[in-house]
Amino acid sequence: MSDPQLISVKWADTTGTGFTRQDDGAPPPQPYVMAAQRLLNGDLSQPPEALRMTLPHPVWSMRTVDVGGQQLWCFVVQGRRGPFGVAGTCWYLFAEPGARPADVWTAGCELAAADHEDLERPDAGWLAAATLDVLTAVLVPGREQQALPGTPAQNRFAIEAALKALPDWAAERFTWSTCLLQRPSPISRPVFSGRWPEQFRAADPARAAQLDKVLPPPAPEDERLTVKLDAGRRRAALTALAGGEPLPEDLRRYPQDLVAVLDELAVRKHGLTWQDVASYAAANRMSELDHPGVEDKVEEWAHNRPRDAWDWIDRQRQDRLAVPAVRGLLAAQADRKFTLPLLGATGDVTDRQRDLAGLLRRALVSPAERLDEVTAWAGAGGPLSRPADLLRAHDFLLLLGIRPVDAPRLFPPRLAHIAAHIDAARALDDPAAEELGRAPVPFDAVIGLVGQLRRPVPVDVAASLLVWAIKDQQPLHREDIRRAVIRMVRQGTAERRQHLHAWVTDLLLGTGRAHVSRPPLREVMHAALSVVAEQRPKPLAKDDPLREVCLRIGVEQDAPPHVRKLLPLPPRPQYDDGRDPGGRFRWDEVPLPTRIMLAGGGVALVGVVVWAVMHAGQQPPAQTHASSQPLSSQSVSTATQGGGGPGPDNPPVAASVGLTVNVPIESPALRDEVVRALGADTRPVLRIIVTGYDDPKTLGGLGKAKTVGKLLQDHMIGDKRIPQLSGTTTVDTTAEPAGEKTPAGTVRIEFFFG
Repeated sequence: MSDPQLISVKWADTTGTGFTRQDDGAPPPQPYVMAAQRLLNGDLSQPPEALRMTLPHPVWSMRTVDVGGQQLWCFVVQGRRGPFGVAGTCWYLFAEPGARPADVWTAGCELAAADHEDLERPDAGWLAAATLDVLTAVLVPGREQQALPGTPAQNRFAIEAALKALPDWAAERFTWSTCLLQRPSPISRPVFSGRWPEQFRAADPARAAQLDKVLPPPAPEDERLTVKLDAGRRRAALTALAGGEPLPEDLRRYPQDLVAVLDELAVRKHGLTWQDVASYAAANRMSELDHPGVEDKVEEWAHNRPRDAWDWIDRQRQDRLAVPAVRGLLAAQADRKFTLPLLGATGDVTDRQRDLAGLLRRALVSPAERLDEVTAWAGAGGPLSRPADLLRAHDFLLLLGIRPVDAPRLFPPRLAHIAAHIDAARALDDPAAEELGRAPVPFDAVIGLVGQLRRPVPVDVAASLLVWAIKDQQPLHREDIRRAVIRMVRQGTAERRQHLHAWVTDLLLGTGRAHVSRPPLREVMHAALSVVAEQRPKPLAKDDPLREVCLRIGVEQDAPPHVRKLLPLPPRPQYDDGRDPGGRFRWDEVPLPTRIMLAGGGVALVGVVVWAVMHAGQQPPAQTHASSQPLSSQSVSTATQGGGGPGPDNPPVAASVGLTVNVPIESPALRDEVVRALGADTRPVLRIIVTGYDDPKTLGGLGKAKTVGKLLQDHMIGDKRIPQLSGTTTVDTTAEPAGEKTPAGTVRIEFFFG
């Protein structure tokens, strides 16, 4: 404590000449005189006439006043009779700028105490309780103006203790008085003042009653105070201050919140807790936290009070403590106590999302940490658990440094984005195709994408989508193909009514050229033709390219009705002897010689079928007659021995049956002749060998060869008379050891794909 310099301005009647200004020594500066005059004309004025004597009670007051534009503390002494004269005394003592309120009060009391006797200090218990009443009143707005509990002499010490316990800014808000003589003016600040003693009340009961109304007794603790003191360490710090523990000098000018002062005192005494962090955040004073272990406590606070922490982060995203706060929020989110508001309403990246992404990158340092965290977000109950949320989070995840190649599941294709690109470019570029390729269910993605298009899907795009979905989705379901194709074809029906056949033709060709296998290709055809049949349910014209493409793909007897209507099959041939061509095919029903048919057909498929059959009891000629031409459209003919149409000697086969090579079934030169017939530039890459029959007159020994016959039926012949065989062994003919002999009695069916 330092003794401040005080400038005196006094009005008194000490000589019996009346109540006049009296200067002790040099006259005070005029601004001080003017300030004193305003107080004299206000509520700190000459004692009321009814009070004939103020002694032995000290009537001392203090407040800040404007002196020449500065707010200075002014200690006021009021009295009547005795040393104060008949008319009384008003003595104004102004402190120098920067003086502390407790120092000014103590200095003023020491000067004024010369005119008083027996100002005995009350006991410590009473003083602590009285000071605590003042401090708790300061904590709660609206409770400040209240009566001090003691006599004027006791209140002199209670005020001194309160001023020592309060920061300067808190003391400056009030008028402090041992016993006000006048009712405070409406414009004056709140007051802490003692009530009139019995001596004053007896002299002027009416004025005493008026003052009682504006000076209520200390109120009991209410909910507002309880809330402010909910942290037990605050209450302990407040009690310590009331008991005389000095307020540190650096806290006397602390930010204007007494709760913050209590928190800081508690931290200094007991160490920082997350509850302290909560108090600092509520007071918007997080920047002042520089205590040891502060980051850990901030993280703990965010985990326990995640909503408060997020509100603070949202306001202070650049604060150095925002990173540990984000770590705490991530922990709260993992415990299902909070969900980070990662996304805006539209998914557009805002400044808020950019700042949050930056904080998350700093909180989760390694890419693996970030990937694990985001993967958890996409789990059940996480903030990105819904597919729609992942779509909106696409750009935000990129800001986190997570790439689609690292976690495809976190980047579902943005169908609306891809559709807008297709509408604009009329093509599916590589980036869009790559993004679409991340779809977990390809056909669902295709259907959804087509639904997002504003213009009919281009046929090359449609074919690409189908090829991708067919090859990528396993297991493949017929209904998936049907839904996707019908959606594509129907989408532009109104606009391309005149060109629908051409569009479907291009769709089938584009799909087939990508080496889609025959079964799904047929499903594409069936679905596309269903839309064609809706427009014109009549057989396709013989010169319609769509008809030619469909026939190449193949039409089976069990094709859907709309396909058979558009592509009617020819009637089944009947043998003269009444045999049913659709019955079980027998070796002895096929005439000599053995036929080796080179057939080409289908989309993007060139095949060679070696169909070896033998008539019972007869041997084929030993000579060989074969063409060495490569397979081409010029070399394709219907060469059969004996010529003629279908009949017992010439059973019908698929269109584009090639040349016939007469080679004995047992001949080791069979394979060589086939290769020679194909041409020197063609190499076989697959062969299927069927073995194990005993009697060449029947097929009884080939019960395990169903797969071979099915291949013949599907890809080459399309004739129900071909037996349904099963059991195949496939080997690479190029790996056949030199000099390997074909076992006697072996049926060899070889496919050569170009």
